[in-house]
Amino acid sequence: LECPSGKTLVVRNLNIFNDNANTATQTLHLTDKSESEAYTIVFGDTDGYTIATKSNASWGYRFVLEEGDKIGFQTDVDSQRIAGSYVLLDSSSRTNYKHKSVKFTSEDEYVTLLTAPAGHTLIVKVIRLGNVSGTNATSNILRLVEATTNTYVTLSQGTINDTTSATFTSTFVLEPGDTIQFLNTEQPMNSTIFYMEMPVPQLRA
Repeated sequence: LECPSGKTLVVRNLNIFNDNANTATQTLHLTDKSESEAYTIVFGDTDGYTIATKSNASWGYRFVLEEGDKIGFQTDVDSQRIAGSYVLLDSSSRTNYKHKSVKFTSEDEYVTLLTAPAGHTLIVKVIRLGNVSGTNATSNILRLVEATTNTYVTLSQGTINDTTSATFTSTFVLEPGDTIQFLNTEQPMNSTIFYMEMPVPQLRA
């Protein structure tokens, strides 16, 4: 599935049915055109998930695709039946749904995953961090930094094993200048964030 020009595509659910006589091993991939078309980001564990014959798997995240972004599946057997429901929106509206998928290669230092731009508030819906380093990564830290006070709050700290991911679905609100940062102890890592961006209301005398 590819988001067409001038549109934003919000996927509400995806269902995959394995119509093959064998168990299927699959991965779900995202391409963020604004970041890079040279690689895809695996959403979920890079070892993949399995679907027994005549069984299904469902994704209930609100995947967001901006213009040119893509979502796709890689599978090791054929006869996979995929259905999805989505909303197609004009990308020129004041409130925008956004998608950011990146691969970062820094290590043992904080990486800024997302920054609220001037004049805008962000409502973060999903954060997914995937370890593709080949080594278990310990003592990783995800934090929220408030710009006005230059203080931070740790959201989570812990281990992300190789080929696995950590997903956060709590809602976080970022005001202008606020950032979400991640300290990873191995590299490379993948990050995918789905969020809403809206202008801060202007007050008039």
